[in-house]
Amino acid sequence: MNEFGYVLTRIAEEPIAALFKRRIADPIRMNPERWRWGVEARLDGLDINGGAGNHSAGLHISASEIARFGHLFLNEGLWDGRRLISREWVAMASRVQVPSDLPLERLSGADGRGVCGFNWWVNGIGAKGERKWPGAPERAFSASGYNNNDMFVVPEWEMVVVRLGLDQKEKAIDDATYGEFLRQIGEAIF
Repeated sequence: MNEFGYVLTRIAEEPIAALFKRRIADPIRMNPERWRWGVEARLDGLDINGGAGNHSAGLHISASEIARFGHLFLNEGLWDGRRLISREWVAMASRVQVPSDLPLERLSGADGRGVCGFNWWVNGIGAKGERKWPGAPERAFSASGYNNNDMFVVPEWEMVVVRLGLDQKEKAIDDATYGEFLRQIGEAIF
């Protein structure tokens, strides 16, 4: 993802943080004191913001501000009647883009087969034939960051759920636990 950050910066001819602020953060009224995007490197006079959330170079954001971003996706890219992201892009980004039967040569991180959209985790059927978050609605999708920082968008419930981690001492929260958590939310509400 850091390479993606570099490519996007070169195409936009401005740092991702500036592009995000102008195109997304300002229009959805994100508090500028509650988010910042770290710098991975500086190249040809441009800050290269981290694309993968590598500690200090990634996006640091409060629960309320990431919830606003999730709400933008929940509303299919529309904010206060203004189209910020195309509905088609939101639909593509938040559904499976990596086939579950894609051959795997080696696993260098999380297995995204059947459960990965365009930089979103989706509640698809993974390579082992199981839904990513058993018990959660089929169309749920999430952004996941360092330290169990997770934001779920649940279109079926018209809901955004944010969970921020505390420190490196926390154990990773597995998909089954998140699935049960979301199932219990649904059970309590509906």
